[in-house]
Amino acid sequence: MRKLINDKKGFLPLVGLSAGVVAILVLGIILIVAGVLIFTSINKYAVIGVVAIVLTLMYGLQGNMNKTKAWFMGIVIVGALIFVLASGSLQSVFSVDQITTSVEGGKVYWTVFASASNIDEQYDFVKKLSKYTYSDGTTVTPQQQLAVLITEQDSYCEYSIIDGSYGLKVLSNPSKNIDLLVLDGNSGQSEILEGERADSVTINDPDGKGKLVVSSEGILERESRCPDYENVAIVQKDGKYIAVERDYLVNRRQNCLNFNWIQCIKDYVVNPPINTQFIGAFDSYEIISTKFTGRGLDLGEATFTIKADQDYFESVIYTPAKECEPEITSVSVSNEIKQSSSSSIKVNLKNNGDNSCKVTVVPTGNDISFSPNSREVTLGTSTSTSFTLSNGNNLGNKNINVEACFQGFTGEKCDTSSVSFNSIKSSTEPEEKCGDGVCQSYESYTTCPSDCEDKEDEAVCLWYQESYTTEKSDWKWYNYATAGLIKPEKYTQTGCKVSTGVYIILGFLTIIILGSVAIIVSKPKRKKRKK
Repeated sequence: MRKLINDKKGFLPLVGLSAGVVAILVLGIILIVAGVLIFTSINKYAVIGVVAIVLTLMYGLQGNMNKTKAWFMGIVIVGALIFVLASGSLQSVFSVDQITTSVEGGKVYWTVFASASNIDEQYDFVKKLSKYTYSDGTTVTPQQQLAVLITEQDSYCEYSIIDGSYGLKVLSNPSKNIDLLVLDGNSGQSEILEGERADSVTINDPDGKGKLVVSSEGILERESRCPDYENVAIVQKDGKYIAVERDYLVNRRQNCLNFNWIQCIKDYVVNPPINTQFIGAFDSYEIISTKFTGRGLDLGEATFTIKADQDYFESVIYTPAKECEPEITSVSVSNEIKQSSSSSIKVNLKNNGDNSCKVTVVPTGNDISFSPNSREVTLGTSTSTSFTLSNGNNLGNKNINVEACFQGFTGEKCDTSSVSFNSIKSSTEPEEKCGDGVCQSYESYTTCPSDCEDKEDEAVCLWYQESYTTEKSDWKWYNYATAGLIKPEKYTQTGCKVSTGVYIILGFLTIIILGSVAIIVSKPKRKKRKK
């Protein structure tokens, strides 16, 4: 580096930069200043480091690379990386002391008690909050982080300049003022918080749902006070006001008792000592004829209360099924059910809980099937449901077990019950009831002519046939001899014929087969070759 400084030629590439590079450097400086002074939500030191790296690389691309340029670029880039990598520790350090939840007006609120040091720089509160669970199992889960930036907007101590003893201009009790910028990182909305007293600001979401409340206890009043002004006098020199040590001027007066003391003081304030301890407490200050304003105090540590509701965090609300306690009061089924036959089963339920809920009812049994396999019913005070039972081939006593369950937040609550029936043979002949006017399936014209018609003359048609009935005339010779004047006897003829649907199906099949054959045997035309 020393060689680089001593070698004047080594700096020629820096001096002889093109106008374009100079413009880029100027633009970079403007960006750095803008990043530091305007975009306070971005880490200042990271902005400076990144911009420095970009400008250095842009400079390196100009002209030919040499050893001097490489040394210069390396030193700048290393320094910029230190800014970027150390930006986290250079920023204000935060600590979250406590997080509490509460329910107000049917909404969940999260309250964060936190403190920040060096609030005069900037401070980012970023915290992912945990979900809240009600006693009934309803959960409210925040989807957004708490993202609040608090930084100094303006802070100062302002003293009034008044006439004091010995004709000096002295300072009065100061007024303390601090304004903090509170920025909501989720919505981008901001408000000004007065820091010299206990104050609170509310930031509402743009959609009108949810709000963020930030409160402070009063920073200047608790942490930092305005510097002591007792040994400060304001004098004017060369048309400007300066803050000097008041004791020094008063002591000088003691050496001038034999002279005109006003004139004596004037002689000694030609080069009065500046009160560096007082003005050094500020980053900057200004003096006018009536006011002394000092800015940039170290605000020390500040305590904040940040409160937001579930709407602000765009929370997802999940409400599980309400709790209840199902009880099976009875299960009804026939005492005897034939093998391989169907019957019905009815289940009656009541609720021992306070809430209506969904209950799943499941019947089971050996050599028995049910339709449907299960049912979900809404159980208020009481209800009932039924199933179709299909009995198997086994005979004898059979048990049916029924279970009714509710799946709640605290676990599954079930009740069970059982009932039995006797499975009997299905070959048992039913009691004959001939003469009741109904032709039963086990009755015929032969066994019960009073109930059933004689169907011996009726044609028995095959599956592809349909029966028909037509009226015909029985012509005799005397009918022909009288040319039909004697009418022939008429009778009804029944029989079977091929069903019309069969002809329709055959016609469709014929069309499909002939069309398929025509497609297969047809030959595509050959394309003529282009000459």
